[in-house]
Amino acid sequence: MVSYIIQPDSRPVRIQVDPADTPVEVSVLMAELASDPALAPGMRLLVDAREWSGHWQPRQLDDVVPAFRQLTRSRVRAIAIVAGADVAYGMSRMLAVHLETAGLNAAVYRTLPEAEHWLAESGV
Repeated sequence: MVSYIIQPDSRPVRIQVDPADTPVEVSVLMAELASDPALAPGMRLLVDAREWSGHWQPRQLDDVVPAFRQLTRSRVRAIAIVAGADVAYGMSRMLAVHLETAGLNAAVYRTLPEAEHWLAESGV
């Protein structure tokens, strides 16, 4: 089940996406995160989708974009997605394009260190 952890320091909010997570589950979690009082302005998100299968239909990406858009209202400044499988990486890239179109700064990586480096050093 998709879940998140907000650290008490300046580390990124970690979101864990599991293999069978659905767009509805991800959308619900993003809405919960957007309304969480611990989500401070300027926070960054690290979406760990290394175990996610990526087997959503492309049109299902449109279903999660509004939930991510709520995060902009919560002043999230950047989202890094880490995807392992080729299908998950491709779907994550498509999602990142949707998120960028919605006004979010998003990028997709293959490894956690790459994503963490981008979040820490990209100047966002």
